[in-house]
Amino acid sequence: MSHHSHIISYGFNRGVTDTLNIPSFNSKIELFTYLLNYSTNIEINSQLVIYLNKSNKNINIDLFGNLLHYRFYYLYPIIIPCSEIIIEDKSSINDLINTRYKRILYWISSDIEKPFTIYSYIKENLPSIDKRLLVDSLIDEEMNNTSTTDNTSQNIYERLSDINHSIDNKRSFNQLLKERMFFDEELSKVQYRQLLNIPNDETYYKKLINSWEFNAFQFSSDELIYIAYIILINHITNDNDENNSISNHLLSFLFFVRDNYRIGNPFHNFRHAIDVLQSTNYFINQLNLHNDKNISSIDIISLLFASLGHDIGHPGITNMYLQKNNCRFIYYYNKLSILENYHNTLFQNILQPFIKNIKLNLNLNLIKDAILATDMANHSKFVEKISNEINKISNTKNNNNNNVKDNFTLLACLLIKCADISNVCRPIDISFKWGNSLTDEFEQIDRKSTRLNSSHKT
Repeated sequence: MSHHSHIISYGFNRGVTDTLNIPSFNSKIELFTYLLNYSTNIEINSQLVIYLNKSNKNINIDLFGNLLHYRFYYLYPIIIPCSEIIIEDKSSINDLINTRYKRILYWISSDIEKPFTIYSYIKENLPSIDKRLLVDSLIDEEMNNTSTTDNTSQNIYERLSDINHSIDNKRSFNQLLKERMFFDEELSKVQYRQLLNIPNDETYYKKLINSWEFNAFQFSSDELIYIAYIILINHITNDNDENNSISNHLLSFLFFVRDNYRIGNPFHNFRHAIDVLQSTNYFINQLNLHNDKNISSIDIISLLFASLGHDIGHPGITNMYLQKNNCRFIYYYNKLSILENYHNTLFQNILQPFIKNIKLNLNLNLIKDAILATDMANHSKFVEKISNEINKISNTKNNNNNNVKDNFTLLACLLIKCADISNVCRPIDISFKWGNSLTDEFEQIDRKSTRLNSSHKT
């Protein structure tokens, strides 16, 4: 097959001095599979370049470029639609995009000095990137940047507001959702079960899922996906009516969620997400055993999804760190539950196209409330709320025991809060590992704060 028949050429290297290998792919599915296999291994500052062959008439370059940015944006890809000739001129492109910081600056059109010819070429030929992804990139840049003046902080807020304004003017939410539903359908053409290495049968995992001795540390990343799949698929479909299309859509979604958790975080990573999901599922099962009022199936599965996505995109730092160092990102959410709002926004952007495609009804407000409830700064408020509810029950003469059902949003918030910190209640050997992981993450934050303070003094 000739080189000109390739739909996609893809290049990846870890630095400008490395040799750039450019394997070619004859289909979108081949490229998706290749990137999915790399997703958990690529270093955060690695350079990812995807060249799209403009001469191929079977692919909509702009739309496909948006799809790649949407699904693999955590890899910070540079997507270049080009002819065969421009691919050979790689060194100038490498100079342009050899660091993650540079790539983010180019995406947000910062007014910095730019290399001449290649920048102009890329600017003119890049696909029109979804403005919401520019927000994601900008947020990621600002997560670890600090500012010493309120003016600079206000500038970032204004830039974000401008982007949001351009979203509203450019296309409606429904148009954006429709495009992402198309992306979800395209991505679901990959057979995800074949990508998973699962050493045991389903019965083995179900037994562990239903045990409080559940040890998330004993599982591989693939097994963690499969555990989430087992928990969720039984609530989406009946055991005897498992739809292959829905199953593959769910696996596609779970891969997407996993890839948006940062593998480098010692604690706030995908393993923690599955631990909280399993805990929540365990609590719900216990609640149903001891409560004669059936809880809505929509509410139950909504809470399970919230548990899965409650820390997605976590940067490995705290709200306190962001506030203390006046990181510009705090102004995007008005300094309130900063990370929790970010987790909810990111998760729902991934979740909504998926549930629309498989026609799954969820309580999105409950998901938001549950994720925001994990902010420990609001813990005392929930203690007060539950105390008030207990008093109401005690003061009601003819209590009909409808409280669990009628106040499930509050209960959901309490359940996810308990699940989020339940690792200390696991058997001591498991609890010890979680304690070590959290300590490691806090120590990293302390080291970062020390370096930052030294830098400010200098």
